[in-house]
Amino acid sequence: MQDHERAVGAFAVVAAATVALVVGSMSDPRQGGLTATGSTANGSGVSELLPVNGAQNPPPVDYLLDLNTGATTPLPTPILRSLGDSRQRHYGSSARYAVSPDRSRLAFVGSGDEGARPQIFIAGIVDGSGLRQVTHDRIGARAPTWSPDGLSIAYEGYGGGQPNLYVIELDTGYATEVKDPMNAVIGTTPQYTPDGSSLVYTDNSSQLPQLRSVPVGGGETRVVVPLGGGLEDSGNGSLSPDGSLVTFLGSGTFSFGHCGPCRWVATVDGRHRRVINGCFESDPAGTWSPDGNRIVCGNGDSREISVVDLATGSATPVARANAAIWIDRHTVLIDV
Repeated sequence: MQDHERAVGAFAVVAAATVALVVGSMSDPRQGGLTATGSTANGSGVSELLPVNGAQNPPPVDYLLDLNTGATTPLPTPILRSLGDSRQRHYGSSARYAVSPDRSRLAFVGSGDEGARPQIFIAGIVDGSGLRQVTHDRIGARAPTWSPDGLSIAYEGYGGGQPNLYVIELDTGYATEVKDPMNAVIGTTPQYTPDGSSLVYTDNSSQLPQLRSVPVGGGETRVVVPLGGGLEDSGNGSLSPDGSLVTFLGSGTFSFGHCGPCRWVATVDGRHRRVINGCFESDPAGTWSPDGNRIVCGNGDSREISVVDLATGSATPVARANAAIWIDRHTVLIDV
C-alpha cells in the first residue's frame, strides 16, 4: 500500500445512511510496553510526571488521572450513563470529549434520543450537573470543541450524509452549517483558533487529507499546513493555546526516513517541522496542555496514551486506553 493511500485510510470519514458513523481506523506499526517514568519538577516550572501508580489498576470506566499523584477519579455517574452504547456506534473515539474554557464542563459524545444515535451532550465535570443533549442530528454528531468564550460548540454533523462542520449556540440550540463559497465544507475534527474566529479542521474533500481553516461564519478556506518539502498530507491537527504551533498527522520524509503517517509539530505556518516519536492520534479539542508545553496522544494499536514534553521530546506513557484530553495542567481525562 502506498503511503498516501495509508494516510487516506487513516483520515477518511464516511457516514452510513441509516445507522451510525464510520470513521477510518488509524494504525501505527510501532509497538511498545507501558512503563511508568518517575521524575521531579524541572527548572522550567512544568511538572514532570511522577510514577502513575494509580493508572496501573484504573477504573473500568472513563476517568480523570492526576499526573502528579497517579490518583484516578471516575467520571460522574450521569455522564457515564449518558455514554450508553455510543462507543459501539461512534468508532472515532479519539474525538469524544472536550472541556469548556473555564474547565467546569464537559462536552461529550453520548447516546442520543434519536434511536441511540451518537449526539453531543454537556454536563458539569465534577458531578454531572446540568446534563443535557445539545445536538439532534438525524444521523449523528461527534468531535465537539468549545468556542473560547464558552458560548458555542463546533462539531461534525452527519445529517447531510457526509461529515460537515456545524456550530451550535448553547443558549438557543440553534445550529449553523459552516460553508465555503462553493456551499460545502467536508471536514472532520474541528478546533477553534485561539481567537475564536475560525475553525481548524481536516479537509476530506479530495483523495489526500489536508489541514485547513474556515471562518466560523463560513467563507474562504485556507491551508494551515502547506504540503510539499517532503510532506504529502496532513490532518488530525490542532493549534497550541497561543496559536504559535500546530501539531498534526502527516505522511512525509524527515531527517531519519519516511513515515506514513506520523505526528509532527511545526510553527503555525507549517515550517520547522519535526516528528514526535511515541505519539500518533489525538483529540484536537484536547491535545495541548493549557500552558502549551506538552501534548497528549495515543500510540495507535498499542493503546498507549503518552504525554510528550515538547522541550525535550520525551514521551511518558501514562495509561492504556483509546484516547485522552487535558482538563488542566496536571489532569487528563482518560477515554478507556
